[in-house]
Amino acid sequence: MANRKTAHRTLRLTKSRCVRFTLVSLLAGISVFAAIVGVLVWLTRLQAVTITDAEISRPRTYEIGIESERSVTGLTLLISGEIDGRATLTLEEYNGVHKVGPGKFEIDMSPHEYYSSRASVTYSPMNVSNGRIAIRYDFH
Repeated sequence: MANRKTAHRTLRLTKSRCVRFTLVSLLAGISVFAAIVGVLVWLTRLQAVTITDAEISRPRTYEIGIESERSVTGLTLLISGEIDGRATLTLEEYNGVHKVGPGKFEIDMSPHEYYSSRASVTYSPMNVSNGRIAIRYDFH
């Protein structure tokens, strides 16, 4: 009789641990899924300007911004691409200068604080004839 009680108690403990493990695994899975959805939603909020082969060899200033009455407290500015020469990218209002190329690059030019609803990104190529650049941004 004692062996049956011990076996029954062991079985209950094993089931209890299994249920706890399953719940923890389920909660972890839900958390990971929510994080992935959050990143995807954030990435789709980004607006984009693309510099293509037709304009890749000429210097230009790109004016980006939003039409909104809300106050801006930050700017996310991600620039990526691939060029066959060298270039500088400048965020005029922030004095942020990045040299890129040749080849693939991805830079985060997001300033720590930004309070304007407009920004100017200057692209200055040096011996660039081929490539593509994407300027992705979000004022928040």
